[in-house]
Amino acid sequence: MSTVAWGLVGALGLMLAIWAHVAFWARRYTRPFAPDERLLVETSDGVRVALARLRSAPNGSAGGAPVLCVHGVACNGRTFDFGPGRSLGRSLSAAGFDVYLLDLRGAGASDRPRRWAFGFFDYVDRDVPAVLAAIKARTGARRVLWVGHSMGGLIGFEHLAAADGRGPADLAAVVAIGSPLNLAGTRADLRALARLMPLVRVLMPFVPLGFVTRFLSPWAGRLRAYPETLFVNPAQTPGAVLRHFMVEVVHDVSRRVLDELTARLLHDVSATGRPVDVVREGLARSTVPTLVLAGAADHIAPLAACDLRAQRRGCDHTQIELSTQAGAPFDFGHLDLIVGDAAPTHVYAPVVSFLLAQASGCETPRAC
Repeated sequence: MSTVAWGLVGALGLMLAIWAHVAFWARRYTRPFAPDERLLVETSDGVRVALARLRSAPNGSAGGAPVLCVHGVACNGRTFDFGPGRSLGRSLSAAGFDVYLLDLRGAGASDRPRRWAFGFFDYVDRDVPAVLAAIKARTGARRVLWVGHSMGGLIGFEHLAAADGRGPADLAAVVAIGSPLNLAGTRADLRALARLMPLVRVLMPFVPLGFVTRFLSPWAGRLRAYPETLFVNPAQTPGAVLRHFMVEVVHDVSRRVLDELTARLLHDVSATGRPVDVVREGLARSTVPTLVLAGAADHIAPLAACDLRAQRRGCDHTQIELSTQAGAPFDFGHLDLIVGDAAPTHVYAPVVSFLLAQASGCETPRAC
């Protein structure tokens, strides 16, 4: 057999070995996901986005007020229902909220448009309006409560900022967990990674993060070193949790979505050229109550990047810093905020409390 032929056989064998490795660990770290109901909502451009519903507990204080939970970049709705003791969605449903976990287009059970031809503003302008309309139609509520992690909070801010006067009629309150609106001055290593995006633009229309994380999953949480510490505080999120997260939650991500986040990180502008100040100004006008939670060890969304007190001065706004200095048992990292050991006490509880205070706003307007 020729050298070329042997080379081809070796390459094929390596590809098969990699495929088998990924398939094995993907199966090993995937647990059943059993929401109370699964829904598909069609957007204005014909894409079907998925909602997983967690029904409200019959005796809960929230009285069935609807909550929409929106995940971060390269993730899916399981972010909010990650298993016993690590489910913000279940905490909300136990308090009487009717909870909807969204898979944005391209993630989870939602459609993926051909050639990954969608960006951040397809989430904002197409997915969100369709989903909010569907939830209001199902529940009869005039307004919906919003909970977003990371990019999910940014999408909520965009929705608020898009309206003048009293804000969008379809949101009663917004909770943003680790959502970095003010990205100037973030870590140099993140900015260096962002500068590599032009290479992705040339090579492919998406970044195969789902494949990469499944390939790396068996080694996650073993060394507890960088780059893992970019996402978690090892003292907060066990390695086994991280391994499941990498398989069950992480997805491939559209290059155009990353283009948007890169432009904000490097230049504080939208990829469309619009200054992010437009969003900040919209938040300053909005009268919708807001809650922001941020972790001191969050290197994706540092405390300063999540601080909205300047924009929300004089409005109904609560800012919670999750750090040892502020009384938390740990400095929280990006994923610790949503699936860490201390998240139920220090994140879920204040989110539930805040939303219970705003639940009546699903029927009546709220003002600053």
